[in-house]
Amino acid sequence: GKLYNDQREYESGAYCYQRALDIERKPLFMRGLGSAFRLSGRYSRARQMFQEAIGNDADDAFSHTALAALHFYHGHYTAALQEYEWRWQLTDMKDHRQKYPDLFARPCQPGDDLSNKTVLVHTEQGYGDNLLFCRYLPLLKHQAKSVVMWCWPGLVDLFSSNFDLDAITGEVSKLPPFDVNIPLLSLPYYLDPNLEHMHDKGAYLR
Repeated sequence: GKLYNDQREYESGAYCYQRALDIERKPLFMRGLGSAFRLSGRYSRARQMFQEAIGNDADDAFSHTALAALHFYHGHYTAALQEYEWRWQLTDMKDHRQKYPDLFARPCQPGDDLSNKTVLVHTEQGYGDNLLFCRYLPLLKHQAKSVVMWCWPGLVDLFSSNFDLDAITGEVSKLPPFDVNIPLLSLPYYLDPNLEHMHDKGAYLR
């Protein structure tokens, strides 16, 4: 089933995982079938599979993160943002944290008062995700004492020319002093869980 999914032959992938589930209701097979359904546009059935997987294993980070994608697609933003925080339990994201431990040294908590804090925002994953979520930097700037940033080197000029940042660097060894850190892709979860400010001020990059 995984081989078929990887080759984008989702009908065959779904068939294999369904046969496996007929033999044993394992979360691994539920995730595989859910992925085949999601990638072929059968979102309701995908959601059922991922929810069943979580029912069998509440700490199933893959299924939580996959549910986040489905919630985003259907505009259920509050639920999506909550589920999306499970990405940090995925292997790739654990590796990212281990590679850049200084970025995560002083984690912020939702609801924290940032008015007297210098907040370090840091990028993750691909450029496209960061370009979508950087729209929340002005909202953070409004709430925090100051905002400093570490980002992928290729984004330094773009972000420094578009946002009012107190400092920015593309080198982990040159991090500015900070009180707390927030991943860029977690900003709406911390600041705007209903995405009420998503379209504030129109275009945000030039």
